[in-house]
Amino acid sequence: FMSLFFFIAAHCTPLSYERKGRTSFLHNKAKHIFIPLIAVTLTIFPLSVMIAQVTSGVAIQYFPLPGQCWFLLWLLIFYIVYDTVQVSSRSSN
Repeated sequence: FMSLFFFIAAHCTPLSYERKGRTSFLHNKAKHIFIPLIAVTLTIFPLSVMIAQVTSGVAIQYFPLPGQCWFLLWLLIFYIVYDTVQVSSRSSN
C-alpha cells in the first residue's frame, strides 16, 4: 500500500521540479517534509515512547527516531537523490 504512495510521489516529482525550479522545489520540500520530520523525530515520537516507559515502570530514555513518519525520511532521501541526478546530468551536458 505504501509503495503506491511512493509511486505517486515519484510520478509527480519531475513535473513539480521543472515547474518550480530547483530552489523553489527544494524549499517547498524542506517546508513540507523536513520540518514535520524533525518535529516528530525530536519531540512527538520520543515523548510517546517516554510516556510508555513511565507507565510500564521502565527507566526513561530519550530515543530520537522518526517513528510513524519513516516515509517522510524516505521521501526526503528520494527527493535529494532526484535533485542530485538532475544537477549532475545538467552539468554534464
